[in-house]
Order: sequence, then structure tokens, then C-alpha cells
Amino acid sequence: MSHATIPTPIAPSPSGGSRADYALLTIDVWDTILRRRCHPDEVKLFTARALLLTWHDRLRPELRTPIALLHLRQLCEQEIGLEAKGVGMDDEYRLPAVLERWAARALMDSEAHHATAFAARAQHTEVEQEKRVAFADQGIQALLATANGVRRVGLSDFYLSSAQIASLIELKAPHIHLDEIVVSCDVGLNKRSGRLYNYIQNHARVTPGQHAHIGDHPDVDVGTPHRMGVQAIHYAPPDQEARRAVHRERWDRRNRSTGLLVHAMRRDIADAVRAPDRLTTDQAEMYYFGARCAPLYVGLVLRAIEEALRRGIQRVHYFTREGVFFQRIHDALLAAAPAGELLGTPLPGSELLEVSRLATFCASLREVTPREFMRIWNLYSTQSIAGLLATLDIPEISVRPLLEIHGLQADEPIQYPWLDPRIQALLADRRFIGTVNRARDHRRRILREYLALRGFHDDGAPKVIVDIGWRGTIQDNLAHIYPSSSITGVYLGMHRVLNEQPVNAIKIPFACDVAIDEAVAGQLLEHVQPYEALSNSPDGSVRGYTRAPGTQGIHVERLLDPDESAMWETTSRHFQNGVLAAVPVIARWIQDYAFCADDLRPMAIEALKDIIAAPPVPVCNAFFRLRHNETFGLGGFVDMHQADATGLARRARADPAAGHELYAICNQSRWPCAFLRSHGLEQERLDWARWKFAHAPLVDVSTADPNHATWAISQIQSTRSYRLLHGITHSWPMRLLNRLRFGRGWDVPIPDPVARLAALRRSRAYRILHAIRHSSWSRARAIRRYGMDALDRW
Repeated sequence: MSHATIPTPIAPSPSGGSRADYALLTIDVWDTILRRRCHPDEVKLFTARALLLTWHDRLRPELRTPIALLHLRQLCEQEIGLEAKGVGMDDEYRLPAVLERWAARALMDSEAHHATAFAARAQHTEVEQEKRVAFADQGIQALLATANGVRRVGLSDFYLSSAQIASLIELKAPHIHLDEIVVSCDVGLNKRSGRLYNYIQNHARVTPGQHAHIGDHPDVDVGTPHRMGVQAIHYAPPDQEARRAVHRERWDRRNRSTGLLVHAMRRDIADAVRAPDRLTTDQAEMYYFGARCAPLYVGLVLRAIEEALRRGIQRVHYFTREGVFFQRIHDALLAAAPAGELLGTPLPGSELLEVSRLATFCASLREVTPREFMRIWNLYSTQSIAGLLATLDIPEISVRPLLEIHGLQADEPIQYPWLDPRIQALLADRRFIGTVNRARDHRRRILREYLALRGFHDDGAPKVIVDIGWRGTIQDNLAHIYPSSSITGVYLGMHRVLNEQPVNAIKIPFACDVAIDEAVAGQLLEHVQPYEALSNSPDGSVRGYTRAPGTQGIHVERLLDPDESAMWETTSRHFQNGVLAAVPVIARWIQDYAFCADDLRPMAIEALKDIIAAPPVPVCNAFFRLRHNETFGLGGFVDMHQADATGLARRARADPAAGHELYAICNQSRWPCAFLRSHGLEQERLDWARWKFAHAPLVDVSTADPNHATWAISQIQSTRSYRLLHGITHSWPMRLLNRLRFGRGWDVPIPDPVARLAALRRSRAYRILHAIRHSSWSRARAIRRYGMDALDRW
């Protein structure tokens, strides 16, 4: 802390007059008496985001982003300030005046009561947010204690009134006594020009020499009053200034690119999240990996919440199986910031819908024609009749005579079934049509009853659903069943749609959209089973619904697979718990820093890359013991087990043909990088990750980028084990031996960082260090000691 000593306060002179070094002490308010947990402009951005969510449809289309709304407000502030200067005052403005002009410019309609309501909502939101993020400075009270008896006045350049500032100080710093508060917006003068200092001196009837001021700004609170003859006291505690610098840097970075904030958020998560002691090393690694990937899943849920608020929907519906996990994140966000504090407005609730493609497809059929069944065949161009019947959940025995009549074998795979004359004849057979229609009517009736129990009605009201994604087939099915309701689906990622889309279905991909970004999204979503496995639930997929005997309820029939349940128990469960552990940290970024789902998207993309390109070993091994559920379409499960490719990889280093074979096997595995890592082919995995996904570890010893190489060298050389080995290899006996072996100049520094990193990698010290650090004992110890940080550098 740097500040001057406060002079002796007023004391009566022996002659009965008064003698004092100063008679008036003014104290800056922000960053002196009160501080914020964020940048000041993030409070305004919070207000803009809250208004966007609640007034979305009334705002001008070009203003439907928080940053666009904020820029319009800043323009209004500038205009009012210039108007004040035009009449001889300083460029000050009151909050109500700014908000009224902001409302007039932002809203599409010109009705006065709408503008009034908009401005009132904005003022309430902003004042409440200031109360949430403000806290009392811990050191100013001790400094003020030496000024007892002197008139104390809070002096602030700000747009809230003195009454509002007084209320805020009373709430957050009741131990600070002020005789008066003067705010620039109330008098039209500010400290930047120095005219507010003259005003307060005239108001208190003191001379500049009798006036002392305490504040944090080196120019406004120190330089300007000092030039006016005021005793200026600089109050800038180093720890608080460091926090302000972090807030300022974050704000500057988000205005350039939120991608620069990926590591900042990961740093906050790493500092806050610790795995429970009871977990094994593998379980702890999955826990930390989940925390690292949390922005992907929190961003998905936040995007759905934002969409529900824009549409005035009170409940978000989550689809099983992944929806069980997503709903837990929704509820964790509600718990992290109750009473509408997260987004400045009350949040919608959550509801789980136990649905699947299998359980909803038959109920959604409009007709029994080849065109209608293209909704399946566009996804599965080769299908057997048994697979088709399993998709419809119709027992084969009920149509076996018809299959014999039309010359069809149940298990015969048929390529392009819509072109096969036998299939065409079957779909035109009135007996088959009657069987399918009866099954459809029964399943539609019971599905509607089940959905009604979960608050999902065909009432014409808009609805928001959440699923992991890819093509939105379940949403299409429900849109056909409920044609009068607009259904908005929010998805982690979307492939190009293959089927004709229902007019009442809107699909919003959060992280990846192949239709928009084929280059990046197409690679990340080439294999989607890894994302499904990590987001899975242990209860199996929904097969259908039956009425519970003796009750009015509906029983959900599930198809359980022991391997999937085992993978969830050993790996996915701990990954999901890690995601949930990081929710309070990300909620703070949403609440204090006004982050929205779009701001989290760069972090989400990095998480997708981490999952697909650098998965932990435990999930790699578990995934290839799994059978993937393909009952919809294929009528059964697909075994994910793959043969050992270690020998093939060794041959591939010298034989291009073996390399092509290895590439084909990796692609067939449905998770190439996990396949390579599970077989210990780490260099091949690193090459694949770099080539396919532009993904490299934070400490990349194979980099060709000079800046990255410099970083990698600094990280390697900063480790205690490297310094120990380096000290041994550079001791005088070893130096003498090396000079005899390699000649004079063996230790001359290499200027190029990439070449220096390559030489370091070849050194004996590095190779010993690498072997030690990648042993199972060292890996376990690093994860226990360094937590999420170990994932970045291992």
C-alpha cells in the first residue's frame, strides 16, 4: 500500500480560534471505499444481456447481441456528455437519462410505456448487479481512523445518484462514516476536469490548502488535486491493484477475442477444483478431465436457458440419455446463483423427457410410404427387414406371413431398400399398412399421455428441448406428433440434416455446425460416439412405454447394456462429476463477468478437441470394451473392440502400405486418437491430433513454432527433476567427460528455439526425465499433487 500520512485533524488553538492542516477530507468511492469483483463495463454488459433475454423480440434486429446493445448505450452516454459540455458543464450524465435514450434507440416500437418499462428494468437490473459485485475495501478504514473529527465527504465521478451511492455504501461498508456524498452526475462537474474539487471546496467553504483527498487514480485522484493545491493521498493496495489488472486484461481480451480467455478460465477452474481423496488415480484423472471440459456442457445448457428466456418459456426439457447429465448441470447452475442472479432474471426450471428415436419414430409416422420411411433410410441406406421392424418396435412374428408372400428374408441386408420392388410391394400391402397404423396409433396415444405427465403438451405454446445432437431426429418425431407447437432444439453439435424438416422445428447447434463450418466442425463431428459415451447415463436407452398396472402412471421400458453401465460407473460418472465441480466457477464468469453462451463457445471448441484428440487413458480403454447401441436403424448393438495395432504401427514407420492400413483401422475404430493411445502409440496419436484437429499439448516438444518452442523449453527447464539432472550432467567431472567426447564448444547455446528444443529432447537429461515422469507412479503422484494442471503438461 502506498499512501501519505494524513495530517493532524482540526484542533482548537490556545487563543480560542482554530488551527488545522486541513478541514475537509474527501474520499473517492470506487476502488477506494468500494471495489468490484469485475470490470466496471461488465456491469453494463450484464444489464445489456438481461435486457436482451427479456426484450429480445422488441429490440431492433441489429442490436440482438449483448455487445451491440452495450455499444449503443455507450453512444448514448457520449451524446449526453457532449450536450452537457455544450452548455458549459462537464461531460456527465445521469443513469435515468441514458437509459431513456437507450430505450428509445433500441426498441422497434415507439410506444412510451414500453420505453419507460425498458428503462425501469434496466435501472433495477444494474443497481442490483452493482450490489452483487461490490464489496468493501479492507484497508481504508485504518487510514480513515487517523482523521477523526474532520468532515468526511465521499466524492465520486459516477452516474448513480448520491442517494444510491449512499445506500450502496451503507449496505457494503456500514463501518465507513461519511458526512456527505457528492457525485459528479448530480452537479454536472467531475474530478477529471478538477471542477468537482472547486465545487466541494466552495460548498464546504474551505481553501485548497485546507482540503485533503484520498483516491486510487494517479491522475484524477492525485495529479489533478495536487496541481490545485489539494493534499492528495494515493491509496492503491498492491494486491487489489493486481486484481483490477486481471479484470482489465480480461475485458480488453474479450473485446478482441474470447478465444484468448480459454486458458484464463481453465486457470480459475484448476485453482478451484480438487478431486475427492477417495478416488483412484484413473478416477481422479477423469474427474479433472471433466472439469477441464466443463465449458462445453455448461455452455450448451446456458444456450438452452437463454433461448427459453427469449421465448418466455418456464421449463427446459432434456432428452435422455445424455439429458440426465445435462439436467444435472441445469440444476447446478440454478443452485450456484439462486433468485435470478445468474442472468438478471429468474431462470426456467428443468424437466427430463425419457425418449429415444426408437420410442418416438413409430408414433410420429404420418403414412406408410417409401417417402415417409426415407426418414430412416437417409440415415441407414442398407437395412434388413428385421432392422426396420425393430426400429418400428413391431414383432417380426406378426408380419412373417407377409414377408414370405413378398419374398423377403428378415435378416437379409438390403441396400437402398426404397428401390427394392419387394419393399415397395410390402409398403403398398394394406395388411402391412394396417399393422403399422395400429402400432402407430397405440404408441402415439401412450407417448402423448407420458409427455403430458412431464408438462409437454400440444397446446400451441413454444417449447425448448436439449439433446446431444447430430441430426435432431427425436425433435423431428415430436414435431410431427405435435404440429401446432413450435419446438426449438438446442444441441451440442449438428450434422447436415438429411430429411425434410418439419415447419415447426427450429434447431440450434451450440458448439459445432457442419452446415456452416465444414472444415472444423466436420472433423470434430466425424466420430460422435466418444461424446455420447462421456455424456451417457447408466439407465439404458428408452424402448417404449406401457401403462403401469393398477395405476394412472406410465412405465418406461428400457434397454440396458451391462458394458455401457460399467463404462459409466468406472469412467463417465467421474468425468461428469468433474464437470459439475466446475459449474460454480463458470457460473461466476456468467454472473460477475456477464459471459453468455456465445462467449463460452471458444472454450467449448477447445474442449471438443481435447475429448476427440487427447482423451485420458482410462476412457480410451473403457471405450473399446463397449458395445454401441444401434437398435434404431440396425436393430442391435455394435461391438467397439479392435485388434492390436502395435505391430502394424511399427511397420508403418517404414512401409507406406502399412501406414494406409493403420489409417483405415483407426478410422473404423470410431475414435482414432483413443485407439492409438490405448495401444501406447503416443507419437502416432500426437501426429494424428496435430494433423487432423490442429491440436497440440501446451508443452509440445515436437513443435515447429518458435514461440511455442520457447514456452516448451521454459516449462521443461523449470521442473525440479530437470534441474537436478541438469546439475548432475553439468558438474565438472561430467563437463570434462563431455568435452573429451564431443570437443570444444559442446555446450555453446543454440540461438534458434526450435533447434534448441530438438537438442534438448535428444539430451540424456531429458530422456531420463521423460521416462521418470511417464511412469505410472509419477503420473499418479502428479495428478494427486497438481490436479488439472497435470493434464496440460503430461
